[in-house]
Parts: sequence; structure tokens; C-alpha cells
Amino acid sequence: MKRKTTLFLSSAITAMMMSAPAAAQTDAVQPQATDSGQVADIVVTAQRRNERLQDVPVSVSAVTGAAMTNSGVKGLDSLQVSIPALSVQNANGYLTLHLRGVGSLGNGPGFENPIALYVDGVYLANQSVGLAQFNNVDRIEVLKGPQGTLFGRNATGGLIHIITRDPSIGSLVNGSLSYGNYNAVEAQFYAGAPVSDTLAADIAVRFARNDGWGTNLVNGQDVYRTDHDVAVRSKIIYDPGFAKFTLIGDYTDRDGSPNPLTDTPGTRTLPGGPINTLPQPWDARTDTQPRIKVKGGGASLKVQVPLGDMELSNIFAYREAELDNTFDYDGSPLPITWVRIRQNDWQFSNELQLSSGSGGPLTWVAGAYYFRGRGSAKPIAINFANDPTINPAFPVGTINISGYQDTEAVSGFAQGTYKFTDQLGITAGFRYSWEKRHLNARQDGVLLLPGSPVVPVTPQTVKDISFERPTFRVSLDYKPTRDLLLYASFNTGFKSGGFNVTTPSDAPYGQETLKAWEIGEKADLFDRRLRINSAIFLYEYKDLQVQVAQAAGTGFTNGASARIYGFDGEATLRVGNSLEINGGLTLLHPKFRDFPNAPTSIPGGGFPVITGPATGNDLPYAARTTFSLGGTYTADIGQNLVVANVTWLHSSSYYFEADNVQKEAPFDTVNASLTMRFDDERFSVGVFGNNLTNDAVRSSILTIPSGQVIHTLAPPRTYGVRLGFKFGK
Repeated sequence: MKRKTTLFLSSAITAMMMSAPAAAQTDAVQPQATDSGQVADIVVTAQRRNERLQDVPVSVSAVTGAAMTNSGVKGLDSLQVSIPALSVQNANGYLTLHLRGVGSLGNGPGFENPIALYVDGVYLANQSVGLAQFNNVDRIEVLKGPQGTLFGRNATGGLIHIITRDPSIGSLVNGSLSYGNYNAVEAQFYAGAPVSDTLAADIAVRFARNDGWGTNLVNGQDVYRTDHDVAVRSKIIYDPGFAKFTLIGDYTDRDGSPNPLTDTPGTRTLPGGPINTLPQPWDARTDTQPRIKVKGGGASLKVQVPLGDMELSNIFAYREAELDNTFDYDGSPLPITWVRIRQNDWQFSNELQLSSGSGGPLTWVAGAYYFRGRGSAKPIAINFANDPTINPAFPVGTINISGYQDTEAVSGFAQGTYKFTDQLGITAGFRYSWEKRHLNARQDGVLLLPGSPVVPVTPQTVKDISFERPTFRVSLDYKPTRDLLLYASFNTGFKSGGFNVTTPSDAPYGQETLKAWEIGEKADLFDRRLRINSAIFLYEYKDLQVQVAQAAGTGFTNGASARIYGFDGEATLRVGNSLEINGGLTLLHPKFRDFPNAPTSIPGGGFPVITGPATGNDLPYAARTTFSLGGTYTADIGQNLVVANVTWLHSSSYYFEADNVQKEAPFDTVNASLTMRFDDERFSVGVFGNNLTNDAVRSSILTIPSGQVIHTLAPPRTYGVRLGFKFGK
């Protein structure tokens, strides 16, 4: 293994330093042509201060809101076409993320993903609201690798940071209305402007709906249908001079049957039963009609106070969310098991930071972070058939789970960069985290007997567990020229353990940790007409928090250690003033090093899941090769402007579970758009198409304990027309 690792790293370094333009992905370059024909700069906040992306010794990708629109990215669940290292799943109403092979499908009250999600500096613990889509995005930054110092909260494998537009930038009113197949309607509106010399405000509104992409063959109703998806967000900035105040509020309301869990074609529901088939991939065959309702929102207040060459800032945030999710747990027309999840979440966080100015050889930031949250089952009802031959819990007809998991976390952090010369610098960071989890939950069974008597299945369970952990970052960077940055870094990250509210009798699962070594470069070549950013990395991933399906819900275990190494590259090429080509390449070698007691299913399904070894298997949702290639062409036609974009994503095959039984075939996703802008770009009309190959890509797969294999799918081919307007900049 050591010899293979050395050979791989040596080869990757050679390829990286040759600066071959094969690995490509946009660095959030504006899609319009520039007069200079150069790749545009972008400012990112990967180190909690504004810096040029090319000057940051961190592996980070950034995509602008305009580039997202051109490439068909409507939200996080389709962001992979721009960032191949990222895999995003809509797992039955929950956002789940994998980045460079690190991630989890785990969900439930109090469970948080190892890829952290931030919006305007605020951490979002709840995964059901992470699928919300915004129409005022300035850019999305994806930080790869553990962020254990400046973004220490549950960022084992990295984080996604959504930064929305500031209304103080200038006056802008824009909007769009689109209509597509499946009677899909989407309307967006944004208005923002300075109100006075000290006050600016904006509001962004989005509405979307669509008919189902498929049919539930049991009842004839639509599946993969959105009845409504409404998002409202507003930002107010007050800057009287002695301080700057930023107040943000948002609200989301979604309702529909977007993600049916249905039996996977080619598998069996019961031993000896027929092999499951579907007339078309997006159909379902379930006796329970799926339904997901999500409501949530919150507010944050950021205060920034200049203190000479330093700045003191504080972000206070509060959020709430309600999830009502009904689905067929066995994914078949048989009334074996159906579930209704009613989950409420709230969170409060406060982050205090003190940062230095940019002058002098030493720049630094230090602070403290506090988080308090609760995930509650209100309750979660697991319903079984009244037939003892297919009811694993007979004579219990329903198990009601009620209770909550509290999380309290406190951490202190500091990171500084010292420049020995204008070319050579070192960065060191440290964070110490303390977290406490508290469980208070119970299970009650409703018997299939006259009077429906209720009996305790699990008595009231009250438990506490605490975790303490230091995390570090050290990096060395060297800039031989203004347009070339070389860096090497070592980072650590951890994610605290916790409890499983759905099965409170389970032992708590422990913390997971990750150590990461990385060597990277960022280069602007040929008078900044070609940009190549790339990195090689090695991860030692221990005590992975692995999801375990159970008869009455899901649980978690720490049954594994893993090693991941690979290459991650991205580039942008400007051809004249009109054409921009970008793309990305990610190569992974993701292996479990030790996992002797993994849940193991039988190929073909239908038989109960057993325990078996997964040592040497690939990690779930970790394709060994993914790449994207896209181009945006901008041309003047008279006084009008035409913008054309084509983006292609290819993924090699990957496995869905640790046993490596269920495998997704290689797939390709092609998105395209063509837009004509009139009257100094005030009005526009365009056409778009996403997943033009109509590949049926399974977004997620779950093998439940009784052996049924159930899945959800990513969107099919969608296309339509879009009208837009824009006044201001």
C-alpha cells in the first residue's frame, strides 16, 4: 500500500507541475466576456477574510450565481456539474453530502452531516432545510478537506458556504419566469438598493412547482411532484461608520411528493418473489403515497466594529424547522412498513471574532463559537402490517417514537499567517472543541388487539455523553511569481458522536476523525488567459459514523477506518473575449481499511441483512473518476447579446453501501442553455435543457434489514423557456 501511495503521489505531482490543461473547473469566473480576455479574479472568504482565490493556500472552488444559471444548477442538489469532487443527494427530504469520498447518508433528529453547510457565515445543522434554493446567490464556495480551525463545527470532510448578494453593492431589480416540461413553473424576483448613505436593503422571492416525473402505479398519483416550493430572503445593512450591522431573515415552505422510496428494478421484495420491474424509471409502486412538507426559517445579526487596524465581529443566529415526511419504508405495494416522520428542530449560535488588518507580515483571526440545538421527534410513527407473515414486530402494529436530542458545543480558535518574505509564508491554526449530547426519548407500541392497547417498547431513556478534541492546521505557501502559488498543508478534523433518537436503547456512537495531507498549486498562465488549480491529497479517516438501517428506524455505528487519496484539479481557459472553457477532474482511491462488522445484503435483495466484512471495499458514493467540461460563448449581435453554454459531467461507477453490493453504472449529464439579451441586457429570453441524455441516475439507495432494496432518482430530462428582466447592476 505504501509503495502504491508513493507512486500515485509522485505521478500526481508530476502531472500537476506540468500544468496540463486537462483538469478543469471554473473558479467562479463571471460568464460574460471581459475586455482584457483574461480569467477574472474572485474574492473568497475561505480563511474568514476577503482574499483573492489565487492567493489562498486552501483547496477551494467557487461558482457564481450567474455561472450556476448558465450551467443548469438550480440548487445544491445539482451542483456536481460544476464541482465534480462533490456528490449531493436528496435522501428522502434530507440533504446529504459527500466531498472527495467523505460524507454520510445519516439523518434524523440531532444528526449532522460531516460536510458542513453555511449560509452567510451561519452554520445550518438541520439537513431538511439544506435543499432550499436561493435566487440571490453571489457565489458558492466549496472548501475541500477538514476545516478544523476556522470552520470547526462538524466539517470533517469540508464545507459548502453560500454567500448571498449584498444590497449595498448597487441598485438592482431583476427577475425571471420559466416554463418547462412536466408543467414546471419557476418565478424569481430580486430587488436591492442603497436606501441612504448608511442603509441598504433587499428582498429575494422564489416560487416553483412541477407535475410528477413518474406515477405511483398502485394509486395512479404523481410522484417526484412539487406542489409548491417557496423561499423568501431579505438582507438589511446599516453602516453608520462606527460599526456595520447586517440583519438577514429567510423563510422556506415546500410541499409535494418529490422523493418516493420504491423497490429497485432487478431486486426482489420477498424471498422467492418476482423480480421488481417498472414501466419507466421514475415510476413507483408503493402502497403508501409519499409526501414531504418542510417549513423553516431564521434570522441572523452580524455586527462588525473597527478597532484601529483590527476588527471585532459577532454573528448571532437563530433557526427553526418543521418536517412532516410520509413514505413507504419497504418500497413495495405490500403493506409491510410505512413511516411518518414529524421532526422539529431549532438552533441558536453565536460566533465572536477578532481579526487583524492586512498590513504587516502577520495576519490573524481568533474567536469563540457557541452552538445550542435540539432535534425532536414529534413523534415518529413506524407502522407495520396486520399480517404476521410480513410484520416483523407482530403483534405490534405501530411504534411511536417521541423525544429529543440536545446538542451544546463550545469552541475557541485562532489562526495566523506569517510572511517571512513577499513570497514565503506559513499558516498555523488551532481549535479546541467541547460538545455535549443529551438524549431523552422513548418507544411505545400500539398492539393489533381490540382497544389498541399501548405498551412500552423502550422505556424513557435519558443519557448524556461529552466529547473534547483539539484540531490543527499547518500550511506552507510559496509564490515564486504573482501568478503562481505552491502550498503544502496538514489539517485535522473531527465530528462529535451522539445518540439515535429513533432507537434510544442503542449505545451512543463515537466521534469520527480525519487527518489530511495536501500539496497544491494555483497558477495563472499566458497573461492570465489560462488558470489551473490542482491538488493531491491523502486522508486517514477513522471511526466513520456509518448509517445502519433497522426495523424501526436507522442507527449509527463506528465500525470502520478508511484511507482516501487522490487528485483534484480545475481550470479555466479564455479564448479571445467571447469563449470561456472550464472543467474539473477528480480521481479517488477510497478504501475501507478495517470494517469487520458491516451491514451486508444479499445480491438481488429480499433476504435479511446480515453482518459481514467490508475491509478493502470502496466507500459509498465515492466514484473513482469524475470530470466536467463546459463552455460559455458570448457574442454581440447588433445591439443584443447572445450567451450559449454547454456543460458535461461524467461519473464512473460507484457503490451505495459499504458491502459494495448495489452499484451505480457510469453516467453522463449534459446541460445546455441559450439566452438572448436585449436593450442593454435589460430583457432576456432563453431556452434551457438539463440532463439531456435522460440518464436515470439513482440519487440514493437503502437496503433495509428485511432485505428490500429501495431507491430514489435524480431528475430526468427537463427543458423549457425562460423570460427575464434586469435593471441596474
